[in-house]
Amino acid sequence: MKKYLLATTLLMFCACANNVSYVSSNKSAITLNNCPNAVYVDSSLNKTLACDEAPIYDGNGLVANITLTNTKSSDMSLKVAVDWFDANLIHINTQDLGKKDVKILKNDVAYLKFTAPSQNARAYKIRVYKTK
Repeated sequence: MKKYLLATTLLMFCACANNVSYVSSNKSAITLNNCPNAVYVDSSLNKTLACDEAPIYDGNGLVANITLTNTKSSDMSLKVAVDWFDANLIHINTQDLGKKDVKILKNDVAYLKFTAPSQNARAYKIRVYKTK
């Protein structure tokens, strides 16, 4: 029970810390990104990429389920990377296992699933890059 309480507290801390970076005069950026653990490396994605996340704990550990919606009228190529952290917020080395190249067609949706590299993972941070 203590582990789940600690994990929940850590996730809430990460979510609160991340929301500060989205404060801007662009109201649509806040409503499009409903992923408290995601960071758009290219700020133009705030206007064209909607995000929702649903982290769950299954029998093997933490799983990050991410839904990305392309709101543009053209295709979008992205690189999505996830960094995993243990209960002490120490980075878990995954080499390149937590990276995916994603192409989302215009006005389409991509469903991504990232499984934690170990049962010790308690938090994660997602980075979304625009590729050429």
